[in-house]
Amino acid sequence: VDMRNGLSSASHWRDRSMFGDRVNFVVNAKNSSIMAELRFNRTISQDAGPYRCRVDFWKAATRNFKIYLQLIEQAEKVEIYDGKNTEVTSGVIVARINSTLVLKCTSSGGRPLPTLSWQSSGHRPLQGNQ
Repeated sequence: VDMRNGLSSASHWRDRSMFGDRVNFVVNAKNSSIMAELRFNRTISQDAGPYRCRVDFWKAATRNFKIYLQLIEQAEKVEIYDGKNTEVTSGVIVARINSTLVLKCTSSGGRPLPTLSWQSSGHRPLQGNQ
């Protein structure tokens, strides 16, 4: 935003090929402060990366403040299977006392990959290979 002639006459350049209409840049001034807001209406994985807020002063050096935007993606599916690879997600498992029981929890997708663990109500989560 070019604000050399004040906020009311500021002009804003936008490259629609980069963000399309998903991202808006809004500047507001109140009393002696100014706020520049970058608003993502719908993030996509390509939005991840470094961003910089550049602050230009009238008679002082420009300052840059950098952040890195990391986006997470939820797993597409989480399913539970028994030892015969029959899906039992959201079901009830019946097993005999002193029998062998195998339950498998699988997750598809997600970024970064999720961590899977098992927990029995009232007990701490079980760790792998226990």
